[in-house]
Amino acid sequence: IPQYQSRDNPLVSVIMPAYNAAAHIAEAIESVLIQNYRNLELVVVDDGSTDNTKEIVTGFEDDRIKYFHKDNSGPSGTRNFAISKTGGQLIIPLDADDMMTPDFIARHIQEFEKHPEADLVYCDDHLIDPNDGSIRIIKRPEYTDRKLLIRDMFRCGYPIVPFRTCIRRSVFDKIGFFDEDLPIGEDYDMMRRFIKHGLKICHLPSALYLRRMTENSLSRKLTPQKAKCNFELVKRFAETFKYDELFPDVEWDEIPAVKRQLHAKCLAVVTYLAIGQDFLNVHSAGFYANIAFEHACSELRDCLKIDPANRQIRELLQKCELGRLRYKKNAQQAVC
Repeated sequence: IPQYQSRDNPLVSVIMPAYNAAAHIAEAIESVLIQNYRNLELVVVDDGSTDNTKEIVTGFEDDRIKYFHKDNSGPSGTRNFAISKTGGQLIIPLDADDMMTPDFIARHIQEFEKHPEADLVYCDDHLIDPNDGSIRIIKRPEYTDRKLLIRDMFRCGYPIVPFRTCIRRSVFDKIGFFDEDLPIGEDYDMMRRFIKHGLKICHLPSALYLRRMTENSLSRKLTPQKAKCNFELVKRFAETFKYDELFPDVEWDEIPAVKRQLHAKCLAVVTYLAIGQDFLNVHSAGFYANIAFEHACSELRDCLKIDPANRQIRELLQKCELGRLRYKKNAQQAVC
């Protein structure tokens, strides 16, 4: 691949949090160093690893690599620390077990040059297995309508547009840094703030990010505690945006103004239940369904405060409470 130099030749900062990453971090680093765009720095932050991550990183002789070691604080704190050590105009988060194609940075810079209004450019993912074998391509959707992006982010309950793969540094000045109190879903929360501030995204339709899938990376997400956090973030998302942004498909003008809040809450109930059912279908994670029922029940109780005589809401609440008891039992069995 020929060398690439942009008009402005901005410094690009790749940040790489690392915790016991010895198995794959060398490949991740190499994928950065062989970029055909040369004006870059790689900031590796060792989050208290107990394996030989440090020896592998410091074994590379390239002055573009900056290595830091700190006490373990989790992914959000490590990313924030890494960002504080960068000087680039563009920030690229790269996990220590993932990789990027050799033209990754150049292609993203070109996209920013085509779309100077963009604050974040995201590409498609190429899923790979622990041995670098191809699994499949994830083609990310493209959004030109802000309300459709808000709708899908809420309905899915995860960042359908990820908070990567190339971000202007100015974004962090506007929306802040990762919430270090979150054990999961920090990217989802960042995208919530990103959209709230009216920032712009641009889709680069090429699978340039190689995302490694392992059993450990999947199982870390499937715990009752993290399920609870996930739904709290979904609720935070719902509280950030207006009902016509969350549900743009609804003909709100045809609904009496006094009933719109009630209608929106009922739609939120359906959304929570759908998210829980998706996790149940894909991962057999009963505790996700349990948390979904808990949030649905809470919303329905609020609905009854608005309209105490509504028989349909009372019946739906009874069904949700029965479902919550059922899946709470399943979740307890899964933990044991």
